[in-house]
Amino acid sequence: LDESLDQAIDTAANQLAHQVPRDGDVENGCLILNPCAYTRRTFIDDTGLEVVPNAQRPVYAASNGQQNNLIVDVPSMGFSWIGEQSTDSGKPSTGPPMAEGMNLRNEFMEILFSETTGGIQSVISYDQARVNRVSQQLAIRKSVRRKDGRWAEVDDEANYSVMAADSVEVTASTSLAGEVTSRGRIMNRDGTVLARFTQIVRLTRGSRVINVKVTIQDGDSDLSLKGNPWENYLCARFAWVDEAANLYRTINGVRHPANGRRLEAPEYLEIDGEGSTTILTGGLPVHRRIGYRMLDSLLVTKGETCREFEFGIGIDLKYPSQQAADLHVKPVWVKQQAAPPKGNHSSWLFHLSARNVNVTAWTPIHEEGQAVGCRLRVMESRGRQAKVALSTFRKITTATQCNLDHSVLGDCPVEDGKATFELSPHEWLELDVRW
Repeated sequence: LDESLDQAIDTAANQLAHQVPRDGDVENGCLILNPCAYTRRTFIDDTGLEVVPNAQRPVYAASNGQQNNLIVDVPSMGFSWIGEQSTDSGKPSTGPPMAEGMNLRNEFMEILFSETTGGIQSVISYDQARVNRVSQQLAIRKSVRRKDGRWAEVDDEANYSVMAADSVEVTASTSLAGEVTSRGRIMNRDGTVLARFTQIVRLTRGSRVINVKVTIQDGDSDLSLKGNPWENYLCARFAWVDEAANLYRTINGVRHPANGRRLEAPEYLEIDGEGSTTILTGGLPVHRRIGYRMLDSLLVTKGETCREFEFGIGIDLKYPSQQAADLHVKPVWVKQQAAPPKGNHSSWLFHLSARNVNVTAWTPIHEEGQAVGCRLRVMESRGRQAKVALSTFRKITTATQCNLDHSVLGDCPVEDGKATFELSPHEWLELDVRW
């Protein structure tokens, strides 16, 4: 399935790249695409270009070496062209390496790793330098009996395994990205190895999101988890300092208070205290709150066969639903030998003026074999009233609000080729837009 999806994305990207109007001399370049309805900061690991562009819009940062890396701000549902001749070239971005020893750092935060466990010991944001925003470990929870024969309390630490690192090392460090890889064991308190782990933590320049990839292997025997999945599981454990912080989660794409102990949140969980710390769950649906300042994100339970997982930790994200979506959307770009795009080298095709409004579906409208408009579904995600202006690459002539069953609610005002509409908190609406 993943291979089929990747092939479909590559095919669509190449088709779109060949539809972009061109003007000028042919050059080596890459067209970076953004399939999301918001400006997306995209890290390109290897452009294959010989010339490093200047760090000016849309390029946020660039570096050279064995691989030419770029960080580009790509407009909403649009593209950015980076060419060897047409893009101003200059010296690569300079700065200290982002990974060093037991630390990762960028403009917004510093991450310290534990030599003992291999987990994240602390995340410090520079605007709250004395506060550890979050810590993270891997653990296996199994209900155990105490010496007196009674079961340990539900939230007792005795139910949890010990995380022990065999190695913690820097595996990538440039001025644009840093990566620390931990390898080790998850053990019972008697020393039995229940599982082995590899955890890769990555941070890029200009990003408020820490990317974490976890791979689990069997220990001394097959990883066997039996019984109630809420009590026997392998998890990523998160802890924070502020017991008074409020916890929020996404339900069907919108943000709600998380009041229970057993939580479903496949997009993100937000810890809202003096600052905002967001666990971007990467599709992991089930979580368990422990006390007032701890959370278990369940990775493996009885019957689960997946052993590779990816999630993120966001610091002071204004619109976390966007970064939650980014975890599922790989960078899309096409290397070409072509003329630069006619006009602007960076442009959007569709644009929404309100960032708390997400687009959940796009469908072209065809009549007599031609695309005459599009149908889209929009949802307010933060629990706030929104007044929205929709712009497209063609001037809009008419726009109609509809229910999700396509029944018409009314027309949207259209002025200067833009359609405007309003959304109530958490409202989900369909729009038919015609050019």
